[in-house]
Amino acid sequence: MPIRFIRSALVALLLAMSAAGCSSRSGKVPVSGTVTVDGAPASLAVITFWPDENASSNQAGDRITADPSGKFTLGSDEADTGLFPGKYKVTVSRMVDKNGKPTGGAPPKKSEAQYEAKASESVDEKFLSKETTPFSVTVAKGAPLTLEVTAAKKK
Repeated sequence: MPIRFIRSALVALLLAMSAAGCSSRSGKVPVSGTVTVDGAPASLAVITFWPDENASSNQAGDRITADPSGKFTLGSDEADTGLFPGKYKVTVSRMVDKNGKPTGGAPPKKSEAQYEAKASESVDEKFLSKETTPFSVTVAKGAPLTLEVTAAKKK
């Protein structure tokens, strides 16, 4: 009987320890939403989250590229990734080629640069800087964002 009691106690202790280990999550939450330019999906727009100037020291920003439909998801519950809840400034950039096709924001490799059409910014400049962006959002679990930007003025 004492061996059975000790075995049961060890199993209970191991279960309690594994449950305690599972509860030490990072506290980050996934962030999702949609970004549009003048009402149309902002395919391949780059969305950057900047911690508010009063943010806690562990709060860091991050960036994500929208899919072809303008949707984005940064992090996941399963991987315990995303952003810490709190306030962020959000900037949006979207580079397009001379035909208006999104380039994805990545500059071409030097070997390809001579063959690439010059890209230009397609969103209004106020959305490019954390000092001028009108987007100040509160990141919270299960709160999708809608970012509506205007196109850059034609020069």
